[in-house]
Amino acid sequence: MTSRTPPWRSPLAHIANPEQRLQELFWSIEQPQSTTQRHEFLIASLGDLYPPVRQAAALRLAQDPPQEHTRQELTAHLSKSLETKEDKITSSGVTPPFMPPANTETGLAILAALKGCEDPPLPSLLTKLTTHTNPDVRYQALLNLFELPPSAHPQNLGSILTECLSDPDEEVSIIAAQFISECNLHELLPELIKRHQQLSRKQAASLHITLSITHLLTTVSEAQRADYAYIIESLKKELIEGIQHEVSSSASSSALVDLALMLGQKELACAPLRKVLNRWFLHPLLKVEAAAQLTRLGDAQGLNYLSTMLDGKRKDTRGHAISVAGSLRIEPLYGQVARIAQSPQDYHNDTAILAMANYATPQAREHLKQLAESHADKELRTLAKQALNTPKISKPLTFFSIHQ
Repeated sequence: MTSRTPPWRSPLAHIANPEQRLQELFWSIEQPQSTTQRHEFLIASLGDLYPPVRQAAALRLAQDPPQEHTRQELTAHLSKSLETKEDKITSSGVTPPFMPPANTETGLAILAALKGCEDPPLPSLLTKLTTHTNPDVRYQALLNLFELPPSAHPQNLGSILTECLSDPDEEVSIIAAQFISECNLHELLPELIKRHQQLSRKQAASLHITLSITHLLTTVSEAQRADYAYIIESLKKELIEGIQHEVSSSASSSALVDLALMLGQKELACAPLRKVLNRWFLHPLLKVEAAAQLTRLGDAQGLNYLSTMLDGKRKDTRGHAISVAGSLRIEPLYGQVARIAQSPQDYHNDTAILAMANYATPQAREHLKQLAESHADKELRTLAKQALNTPKISKPLTFFSIHQ
């Protein structure tokens, strides 16, 4: 008789309950085993029937990448899962037994697992996948390109992003706009404006493109900015509308202040932000955002509101006020933040420790050193040490970034 390879099965297929399956994944990868065994287990889980298992396995692989030859196998399998025959990348040998079946679900999981990977021929494959028939594939492929260092970006990046801006899937167009903004691709500003004018204000992509345009305008030269004066009024209206909604409040209020500072017209932002602050029956988190941005404009009303919230009774707004005090480095509030961080009983002492780290002043670092050595709570001593030892990044420190 001819021996046959048994059909592939997820290593978690014996567990019927989806939640238990996910917990088993987390438990299994923490057990004593070699790096190779852990990677093979995670790769096999990329084909699991349960989407959260695939997502969790992909995230762990992205954080802890396998060796180059295994990444090459994953790239070849990605090509096999998502590409047409003529575009397939050939594998270096026999498909490993732990590799899940080639299909769209597996391909999407592999894409997420290879986030940040720049090994050839992956960047060129990602470029092709930005035109895939499946919008989820286009989205993930563009996201992967976004995660690559500029040196690994394709030469035709501008045309790729221009095409993606008009993608019928709004999430793809939103990623394209953020890509252009984050990478300061000023040459694509006309394309962003063109796309913005084609969209209805009701479409989610419209506000995201507005935010991207605003960011680029605040980073171009004054001479270049003059060419786009005609778009300012439209941007202002959409940003003022954006600060009224919880989901978009933070980004919109920040962009509105950037726009006002760029134009040297502080009242352009002060008036609508004060209006938010004085509204009745509005969620306090929106008011915290408005107050935080008002402090950037030197507005006393915003500073007083934040100071009051730092000692308020609502946990959500108090925690958020502490966070923005640190991320915006609002110096007059530092004493309150330091007091909260020092208190062993305060519910928000951990949030305040991270806020102190974001102040990034010699005084704040000295206080953090003291907390790391002598805080009454052992866990908070550890958190203070981690905050001190986390490398400085452009974005504010969070609980997520401190545990990377």
